[in-house]
Amino acid sequence: MKVIGYGRESTADQSISAEVQQRQCREWFDRTFKDNPDAKFVRMLNDESVSGKTRLFQRPQGSLLLTMLERGDTVVASKMSRMFRSMPDTVNTLDVFNEAGIKVVLLDIGMDFDTPVGKLIFHILGAVNQFERELISERTKEALAQLRERGQYLGSPPPGWKFDSKRTNGIRELIPDMDRRTFGEYSLDQLVEGRSAKSIACEIEALLRREHIQRHGTNLKEKREKIAFSDTDVVRLAAFAVAGFPPINSTALKKVLGVNPFRVETLRQLAASA
Repeated sequence: MKVIGYGRESTADQSISAEVQQRQCREWFDRTFKDNPDAKFVRMLNDESVSGKTRLFQRPQGSLLLTMLERGDTVVASKMSRMFRSMPDTVNTLDVFNEAGIKVVLLDIGMDFDTPVGKLIFHILGAVNQFERELISERTKEALAQLRERGQYLGSPPPGWKFDSKRTNGIRELIPDMDRRTFGEYSLDQLVEGRSAKSIACEIEALLRREHIQRHGTNLKEKREKIAFSDTDVVRLAAFAVAGFPPINSTALKKVLGVNPFRVETLRQLAASA
């Protein structure tokens, strides 16, 4: 059976050095497996200058644990905070180790998660984590519902609309985006005449680039507004144009029209019957 120690040194918290963490892990191993000749302390993995906000398996040394350990092996850390970043991360990471059959020992809380008490604590942590997720979800839904009641449009503005730069009672109101509507109506007319969405997109993008250069010079990296314009943009704007630019999302538009308007042939049929 292999045992690997894990430690982490943080630039923000130097209260416990790598040497101290290694000594604590080694002393625990010597006490616990002094009568077990099959147990072997393989090595100490230590992540240096790594923030605790980084998940264990995304750290340079932490990512090696699952490749070096096998079912029945053990990983030991001197402090819980050296290994995990939060309660949800603790539960999720312990679950990964549990599925792999790897034991986890945290010395600062005196916890071996392979013991009956450790398994109980793990299930309690899991239940608390699930409760926390459901509580956050419920609060989020309530907050979104209140915003809807106050008239706040949630999500990105639908094609042909934009958010007003001014807030009214803390609400961002939708206002018509006349430039996009012009592009949408032009795109619809051109599609009806038989032009491809790609050629229309190239024409509009060239226009946007010329306007950008006139306003800001030739540095196109300084994008203060959207310059790129794709054939998908053409079809989406044309689809909303044929419906009169309703303030709804794409899924709702399909339901309103009863067809999928994001196909060129369908758009031409809708325009012909309008």
